[in-house]
Parts: sequence; C-alpha cells; structure tokens
Amino acid sequence: MKEIEWVQLTKWEDHTNSISLGTMRNIVARRKENGADVFLSLVNGRFYVNLKKFNEWMENQKEKNTSPGKKTYR
Repeated sequence: MKEIEWVQLTKWEDHTNSISLGTMRNIVARRKENGADVFLSLVNGRFYVNLKKFNEWMENQKEKNTSPGKKTYR
C-alpha cells in the first residue's frame, strides 16, 4: 500500500491526531514567520500538507526549543 504523502488541510484530523486542526490553521496563518511554508502547498485556494516534510519540520522545532540556554515553559 502506498504511503500518503500529501493531505488536504481540511482532512488533517482524518490522517493524524498529533496536532489539532485549529493548531494547524494557526501554523498555516503564521507560515512565513515559523518556516512552515516548507511543507505547505496552496492549490486552487486549498492548503495541502506534505507529511514527510511536516514531520521533519516538527523535529526541527523540537531541536530549536531544547537548545541550551533557551527557556522552556510548561
């Protein structure tokens, strides 16, 4: 079975439960600031998420947030 590579943003919760659709929309809205444009594609007014690139971006975000000297709030 072929692995799904691209997911339409509105169908996000059908493919993953790691991040809510609301959070994803927030990430999309701030894509220029947070670098999320690397895993997003806009086709006919609809956003699509490249799952492989999204997972790589998430790992990168975790590394940034755990760098020495950076405060983490819980």
